[in-house]
Amino acid sequence: MHPALALVLVAAGGAVGGVLRQAVRLVADPQPGAWSWATLVVNALGAFALAALLTVLARRPCERTRVLVGTGLLGSLTTFSGLAVEAVSLADAGRPAAAGSYLLVAGVTLVGSAVLGARAAAAAGAR
Repeated sequence: MHPALALVLVAAGGAVGGVLRQAVRLVADPQPGAWSWATLVVNALGAFALAALLTVLARRPCERTRVLVGTGLLGSLTTFSGLAVEAVSLADAGRPAAAGSYLLVAGVTLVGSAVLGARAAAAAGAR
């Protein structure tokens, strides 16, 4: 794939993912000092979708799909940095235990979501 096309595909996917991410934020903006369930759910869905996508693409490679959907859309939809900043915000609000538990729950949830996504895609491909 030509590098310019890859950049266009990432930008197109990123525009959609970024708009979706902002829409979630507008609907479910976290309160200061509270867990951001929206970020956790968006990241879990993104981990599931990315793992499923990469599992499918391992059997049927398509560089354009990987770049458009994986890097662009899912890359801009999900946010590890946002999750980290929200944990720091919890700690700064005097809730260090909540910050630590948020990171622990997020880590387990995101890895679990990726495992489920990969297994679901593998099972669907086996049929």
